[in-house]
Amino acid sequence: MIHRTTSKAIQRGVKVALERGYSVEQLARGVPDDNFPGLRSILTETDNRARMIARTETMRTQNQSSIGYYQTQGMMYVQADDVDGDADDTYIDPGDPFGRTCAERNGQIYQLEDAVNIDDHPNGTLNWTPMPRGYKPDEAALDVPTMPDDPLDRSDPFSPDFSASDWQPDFVLGVGVSGYAGEGVSAAMRQTVANLKGDLGPYIAKLYANKPMTSPQIVKKGNRALKAKDPQTGKSIDAAGVYRPRIDTLHVAEGQIEHALTHEIGHQIMAIGGEHLVPMLGRTKADAFRKEIKAAFRSAQKREGIEILPGVKQAGSITDYAMSNIEEYMAEGFKWAQQKPSLFEGVDDELLRIMRKYLVTDKPTSFDAMLYRQGGQ
Repeated sequence: MIHRTTSKAIQRGVKVALERGYSVEQLARGVPDDNFPGLRSILTETDNRARMIARTETMRTQNQSSIGYYQTQGMMYVQADDVDGDADDTYIDPGDPFGRTCAERNGQIYQLEDAVNIDDHPNGTLNWTPMPRGYKPDEAALDVPTMPDDPLDRSDPFSPDFSASDWQPDFVLGVGVSGYAGEGVSAAMRQTVANLKGDLGPYIAKLYANKPMTSPQIVKKGNRALKAKDPQTGKSIDAAGVYRPRIDTLHVAEGQIEHALTHEIGHQIMAIGGEHLVPMLGRTKADAFRKEIKAAFRSAQKREGIEILPGVKQAGSITDYAMSNIEEYMAEGFKWAQQKPSLFEGVDDELLRIMRKYLVTDKPTSFDAMLYRQGGQ
């Protein structure tokens, strides 16, 4: 999760930028003439991610200021203006008491005390329009849910009220790995657990709590734990991540966390001969999953390379790497069902259907959304 010092540095940077009237680009890259370092320097981030952080944090700060002002003016309700999103924009902020996506939230009425707890996803466009003083919504417009009392600790995977958004996962940072890598590891672990169906997420969280050596271990690139055979060529390579089912351990290279960690957790869950799929799904469903995934992979193999136009061959599945073998087929399906579901459309719809039927929610939260959600904690 984002270190408190880093979070405070972001807040200070946004505050200074707003006071000085800087643009998003200036907030991201800095203003040397004013001795303002910018978020790129503060966070050692790329230009694109720094700009995204700048836009996101500026919008959130402005929303918080607006809501505070509306409260001082005696207003009690606001209307959400949240017109953005695409086929993959299914993020539901845990602070939204109605559990709405951006498209579902747009135009809805919220009480101020509810609106203040809602954080939009990175690059989001959420803003609030105040309703007139004295406005009283009818029950259908407001539809206030009955909220249970907050549990004492939603971060505990053994609690019936466990929430992946509040989880503080344990993991190992190897020798020489930057402490900042822990922010990405935590976000990727939370994202993966949050995106699992039903009790599957708590199963993984409990596994890591009970058996720490099964949780992700982050190592420097070139570490011998990353030595593996390329599934396509059979040659020895330095992999981005490696799961070893015999000892139930997974290692991921620093700098490859967002790319590889969810993929390796997919291996851990679905490995042929592994020990987790049956306890997670039950014997009958696990056997059905295996049968369906084998059939889907055979179909992918049959269509791979079919010439659909002169010089144009059909893809077998969502990535070439997925066609290496059935293990990589499953792990790539698990990863992309969470990170970009639209990738499957017209290419391998059956693989997405299987992942959603047995393992992955059909409204997955993104890595960036989870990273920024934990930044407020």
